[in-house]
Amino acid sequence: MKLPGPTRVICFCSVESYSLSHLLRLPVKLLKIDQMFVREMLNGPDNLAILGSLIRLGTPCRCQIIAEGVETEEQITKLLQLGCDLAQGYGIAHPMPASDLPVWVAGAGSRIRPSR
Repeated sequence: MKLPGPTRVICFCSVESYSLSHLLRLPVKLLKIDQMFVREMLNGPDNLAILGSLIRLGTPCRCQIIAEGVETEEQITKLLQLGCDLAQGYGIAHPMPASDLPVWVAGAGSRIRPSR
């Protein structure tokens, strides 16, 4: 049965030009996880499994991982448990002038620094 609408396929096979092994050769130091994955991670085991896989993808690439759109303490805790290196979002801080950053780091910022 064919469903109406466009079909999107991501193929992670061994075709040389599309191989995942190319990730190892890219000059990338940081992999950013879209906020969509972060928003949905606590809404079911499949969502969490996908997020965990994305985070683990950074290990062989020797990349840090940053999750965007982090808004709750629960998300922060789960991301730390999954091994996510960095996060950004309103759950950490709202945009601020650079001059406010030292005060934030000394105060509220120290509250969320992981103690791994």
